Order: sequence, then C-alpha cells, then structure tokens
Amino acid sequence: ELLSSDVGWVSLGMSPVVTARTRIDLSEELRSALRDGTPLTSDGTYFLDHAAEAQAAMAIGVAYARQVAGPPLLSDAGDLADSPVRAFANDPGNGWRLYAGAGVKYLVGIAYFETSGKLEVIPAEPLLDPADPTDVILHTTVRSAVPGSPGTVGQGVAFDLGFAALHGQAWEIGLGASDLAGSIGWRTDVEEVTLDQTTGELVSRTVAEGERYRSHLTPAITLNLARHWGARTTLATDLRHGIEGTSWHAGGETHVGRYALRGGAILDPAGRLQGTGGGGVRLGRVGFDASLASTSANLAEERALMLGLSLAIY
Repeated sequence: ELLSSDVGWVSLGMSPVVTARTRIDLSEELRSALRDGTPLTSDGTYFLDHAAEAQAAMAIGVAYARQVAGPPLLSDAGDLADSPVRAFANDPGNGWRLYAGAGVKYLVGIAYFETSGKLEVIPAEPLLDPADPTDVILHTTVRSAVPGSPGTVGQGVAFDLGFAALHGQAWEIGLGASDLAGSIGWRTDVEEVTLDQTTGELVSRTVAEGERYRSHLTPAITLNLARHWGARTTLATDLRHGIEGTSWHAGGETHVGRYALRGGAILDPAGRLQGTGGGGVRLGRVGFDASLASTSANLAEERALMLGLSLAIY
C-alpha cells in the first residue's frame, strides 16, 4: 500500500492495482521448429494465436475487520484492544479466536491495453524459392486507453472478504478473497493491425474511438495455514486461485542469529512441481536476501532457474 491508516477496527488505504495476463498457443509444427530446429515443410501448418491484457489503476479503499468469536483480547491496561494484532501479541493464550473482515475499493483507472490475433506462416513451395517467397499473415486487434487521452480515465469498484482463525501464537488459518466483482469502465480506442504482403510493413487502421468497454479483475482467493515456533521458525502452506490459475505453495523459514534460511515447493498452475531455496542476513538495520526458484513459464515450457535479490531497511 502507498498510504494506510487504522482507526480502531477500520482501515483506510490507497494502493496500486496492476494486472497482466498473456496467452500464446502455437501449432505443434511451429513449436517443434522453434524448440527442436525441425525444418519447415511446405505442407506444414505454422501458426501462433496470441492474446494479452494489462491494466493499471489506483485503489482507494475502506475495510472493517474485528473479532467475531472466541475469548476477548485484553490489552495491558485490561480494556478491549483496538487492534487485533497488538492485542494478540499481548495475549499468549491458547484459545481459538475468529476474525472476519470486509472492504470495498473505488478503482481509478490509469491505463488499459488488450490485444488478440493470429500470425500464420505459409512456407513456399519449394522452400526458399525466390519466385514464391514464404508468406507471413498477421491480423491483430488492439484496444487501448492511455494516460493523457481525453476521457480515458476509468472508474470501477471491487470488494474484499476475509476470515482468520488464530490459536494462541502457534497456529494461523486464513481464507481471503480480493477483487470480488471487480471491474473498470473505460473509453477505449480500437485498431486493427495487419502485415502488408507487398511491403512487409505493419499497417494500422483505427476502427473505433472512445468506445465504451468494461474490463474485469480476476478474483484472487487464498486458503493458508501457518505454524509458528516462537519468532524464529515458521512452516506455512497455501492454496491460491487467481489470474494465473490455481497453484499450491509450501515452505519454511528459520532464523539462526542474524541469518535466515528458507526453502519451499510450488505446484504451478500447469501442474508442474517447482522448488525454491534461499537465505538472508541482517546487518543492523539493513537486511540482504537471495533466493533461487525453478520455473517452466517460458515459450519452450522447459525448466529454468530464476534468481531473486532483495534489500530491506528496518
């Protein structure tokens, strides 16, 4: 969040909302040519279907959350605490406590972009015949609302809902959903882009200006479970469903002095098992962390490693 403030059980905040998703489908012949170097043949089918959407907005929200079941949390002064986090830290009891919360966000759209289309390669007969060159056919539709264009700022709403159960300071169970029924209305321009077969240049044609369009946010739903052993060791797992599909995560973290060790596993939306590992060190008010994670989110769908680095100031 860029800005946030808590007043009792009410939270006010402002935060950016940025979403992006892409889809690329290749024919088996084209995938084999790109991945394995299989020669193109004049009777092969080589095409690529693509779609992408990206949007950015600013969310201004208000949320209300409080304890709804279990023994009351008492502050050091003996009164009901105005913050569940602060009260929980002051109460080492082992009873279950249930919390519920809901929020609404007003979305101010900043920019929107969407494209979809098809690219097709038609090899010559015979191949590399200068009198009959290979044809490339491209047809793409682009819808956009960009900053600075009159009337393109979008508006919309979204809702959040969450529940959490705490057992002493050892167990946490949570279920949350964000961006429920979220959508943003825009005024968009629409263009069609094609490839000129004679000149080889891209040709753009405007087919609509200021057309009303409503984009939708994909709700993110998370179920999580965590077990703490004091402030040094934590094991956690969660199941998530969102814009990229359904995934499962599990991992652990332990602190030894100024050092931290972490490791985990991920079952990605495509059903492939990935691994992560890393560590960090805290030097006074500065912390350094590094991690490695495997991924198969690439065009060839082959496993690769990603390196992550972070710097924290406490």
